[in-house]
Amino acid sequence: TAAITTTIETQIATALTTANPPFTLGPFLTSAPHTSTPLVTVLHLATEMPTALSVTMSDGTNTWTQTFDDFATDREVPLFGFRPSRTHLIHVEVTDQSGNVFPSAAPLSWTAPALPGGFADMAVAGNVTGREPGLTLFPLYQFGPTGGKYVVIVDDAGEVVWYHDAEEIYVDVRQLPNGNLLMSRDKDDIVEMDLTGAIVREWHAANRSAGVPGSTPVATDSFHHEVVPLDPDTYLTLSSEVRSIDGHPTSELDPTPRAAPTNVVGDIIVEFSADGTVTRQTKLLDLLDPFRIGYGALDVTFWDSHYPEDTPTVDWSHANAVIPSGDGGYIVSLRHQDALVKIDAAGGLVWILGDPNGWGPEFSPYLLDPTGPDFSWPYHQHAPEVTTSGSILVFDNHNGGAFPPDTLPPTTASRAVEYQINEATMRVRQVWEYRPGDLFAFFIGDADEMPTTGNVLVTFGGLRYQAEGEPSARILEVTRDATPTVVWELRVEDSNPAGPGNYFVYRAERITNLVP
Repeated sequence: TAAITTTIETQIATALTTANPPFTLGPFLTSAPHTSTPLVTVLHLATEMPTALSVTMSDGTNTWTQTFDDFATDREVPLFGFRPSRTHLIHVEVTDQSGNVFPSAAPLSWTAPALPGGFADMAVAGNVTGREPGLTLFPLYQFGPTGGKYVVIVDDAGEVVWYHDAEEIYVDVRQLPNGNLLMSRDKDDIVEMDLTGAIVREWHAANRSAGVPGSTPVATDSFHHEVVPLDPDTYLTLSSEVRSIDGHPTSELDPTPRAAPTNVVGDIIVEFSADGTVTRQTKLLDLLDPFRIGYGALDVTFWDSHYPEDTPTVDWSHANAVIPSGDGGYIVSLRHQDALVKIDAAGGLVWILGDPNGWGPEFSPYLLDPTGPDFSWPYHQHAPEVTTSGSILVFDNHNGGAFPPDTLPPTTASRAVEYQINEATMRVRQVWEYRPGDLFAFFIGDADEMPTTGNVLVTFGGLRYQAEGEPSARILEVTRDATPTVVWELRVEDSNPAGPGNYFVYRAERITNLVP
């Protein structure tokens, strides 16, 4: 700390005593304002007249620029994009309102801190020709109290250019148009954080959490898996409820009713406004059959810490994603129902994409009929999205590849898959898939259409049961051809085999830049 303070004082003294018009203060640098987000430095300067600002940074290999087009006399601005453990030169120039350009007397120098011990090893494998431009954003975590929990942004070489060292596991993370990150912290909070690490806004599930000072209460039991900004003041997320249900099945393969009532967790689709008001909700226990039991649906571990007074609580549907359908409704992914379900604006069923086993006759009108060659249903899937052509792209974990009463086959592999749905005929056709050999993501994953190239960014986020020496997670960008080609691959591995365990990636997003 003393060394850092001395360095800053030296920079300030130099900046104040060196003739460098039109600068009246600086420029000089100070360290990151939040220790949890250390690859940030803050630039300070003042000028005689209002000026615009351009800052060009270089580590000797990479060069990038941040611009500030507003005219001001005093500035204190954060700078981003630094690679860990490297010394960077920072060139500052200002432009007055007449268009005159004034560079600072000399470039500034800043050495970014090293990554923390135990951070995941990450490396890009193979060719990067034809890759979607931009950076890759994802949450990176290990389970357990001593495991690393981060939100990370890497460049096309797989080098970290920004990270946040978090106290809790974040799941859904996305960049907002203003550059801030909107993040779901399972299962109690949603936060908007800027890239310095400052919390801008926060909401908590007020039915079961007191929240932190300044957090906005929302009358829900939980927030989990997904948060989608519908507009600057409205958000779409998933919540939950517990109901006591009589006559629940004994097991996935034994329909014998249990003697005692069962506490069943049902998912709720929730829209809420920025002020915390719940504006719309759809309860899946009112819409679907609580007695349809898939593999994993009687699990009692996922919700027990959240509903301890109702223990045990079975995880009947395990919704893991919800997105706007584009016509006023939603598409929700139900892991333990092995189904994607579309719900209309009035809260009614439109279709069910999934294995037809276990659905009663009242659901027959909603079951999509498969057509075309090479079709297979998704199982334990994650993260659907509606593509630019109107198809549904989804990450199919494909756990088991069966629904009761069918028994689970011995082997399986995960994939990204695209379905085209005709709602008029209630038919579904598989139009594309990417299945790389025997990679099996037991849990979590993602598949995103890239806006410029049309490629698909695929996250095999939880490769828990891979062979020794295989990465914990893999993020691959592939072409959308009949035989997809890998154009970029990031391998994520645990740097300390004796540590808390594998690193996992919930979802990966391609973003254009750190600063919009």
